[in-house]
Amino acid sequence: MATVCGSASAVETSARFAARLDYSLKYFFSAMSDDTLTFYKLKFHIERALEQMAAADFSISKVSTLVGFNDPTYFNRVFFEFTGSTPM
Repeated sequence: MATVCGSASAVETSARFAARLDYSLKYFFSAMSDDTLTFYKLKFHIERALEQMAAADFSISKVSTLVGFNDPTYFNRVFFEFTGSTPM
């Protein structure tokens, strides 16, 4: 089975390597920071959302999409966890 990368085994090897890189990045980030990579990423998105809401009159759904959330309900939950209030 040929693929764009050359062979199926090359794709499988690349996938395993990428998974190791993903784990290594998360481990390294946690070792160098007080936060996990996931926590930092969510915090970054919420800070961007606060900036967007202060700068423009967008709907909450539009802001959530602009900052990288596909689900406005999930955005609302994460926003509340970080700020202690719902987005307005």
